[in-house]
Amino acid sequence: MLEYAFERYYQRTALMGAPDSCQRMVRAVAAAGVDEIACLIDFGLATPLVIDGLEDLDELRRSLVGSSR
Repeated sequence: MLEYAFERYYQRTALMGAPDSCQRMVRAVAAAGVDEIACLIDFGLATPLVIDGLEDLDELRRSLVGSSR
């Protein structure tokens, strides 16, 4: 049951994984009318790892903003 719950969350409702899969998720929710996405940041991780993740998130944001013009 736990594995099923994780896979459902990971595949359908979370921005986790490779940039391509995250980009598909953002495009899909944008097509549904979503214009904001909230982020839950796990501060239990090492600070450099969190910062790296935020940089990846910003890169995703910039790539999508640039492609919508």
